Amino acid sequence: GGNVDLCIAIGSFVREEDLWSGPVPYTTQQQHQRQQHQQHQANHNYKNNNASQNHPPRTREQTAALEGLMTGALSQLESIVCRVVFVPGSTDPQTTLSSSTWLSPPPRLTANSRNVHRHWLPLAPGLGIAGLYHNSSSSSTTNSARTIP
Repeated sequence: GGNVDLCIAIGSFVREEDLWSGPVPYTTQQQHQRQQHQQHQANHNYKNNNASQNHPPRTREQTAALEGLMTGALSQLESIVCRVVFVPGSTDPQTTLSSSTWLSPPPRLTANSRNVHRHWLPLAPGLGIAGLYHNSSSSSTTNSARTIP
């Protein structure tokens, strides 16, 4: 038999604050203040209508920025161990959790990483891995990855 060399990572990989901080913020201070007011109103409406969900609405630009940051984090892991399997977390972009079923894998963020949320990934003959992000309530989330011989 051969060796299976990989890194298993369980998110969250990015935070909402990552949009507004860092060496190059994704918005100016004025844009941030205007967006913060609009986001506060959207979050208030969202929480009233979706009490059991954790993801506030994000613009396409915000989602793309967070996907880029998540790609950077996964790339750093790939520089240590070439193959990375991961399960996204509650603050990661919704795109990493949606459009994913057991039969169709979620979109790939890097060449050597695989999102195993609701997806079975064969690793070797008789060995595979799957993961599941589960948001049981807005204050408690569970992520898990299981390797099944």
